[in-house]
Amino acid sequence: MVAVCSGRGLMNRTDKARIITEYQPQYSDPIEVVAGETMLVGDEDKEFPGWRWCRARDGRAGWLPVELILAAEAEFRVLEDYSARELSVKPGEEVTVQEARHGWLLVRNAQGERGWIPSSAAQLLQDFGRTVSP
Repeated sequence: MVAVCSGRGLMNRTDKARIITEYQPQYSDPIEVVAGETMLVGDEDKEFPGWRWCRARDGRAGWLPVELILAAEAEFRVLEDYSARELSVKPGEEVTVQEARHGWLLVRNAQGERGWIPSSAAQLLQDFGRTVSP
């Protein structure tokens, strides 16, 4: 089972998905931060509410889920290690879903590569070959 965030709450969901739409990463050098690190926090994504544009101290930027951002006085800290790395996927691939947050899935492919894809690119699978919508 995987942690699924809808709003600020987490719930469990199936852990396999089949890719139905090709997706290519949009950022070549995404933000990666460790718990406790300070960063600059910008606007919330209008297409995918629940994500904020952030810039790490090393200059890399990317989207972070709002529940991982802690406002402390005049600065913002990340609450846990996080990478905004996206994953290239093609239709027919089967992936393991590790997290779901605000319209995006953190998945691992058969080669062991891990990254984020839009939930619209995958169809979640259940036992016995039945499927569910993301």
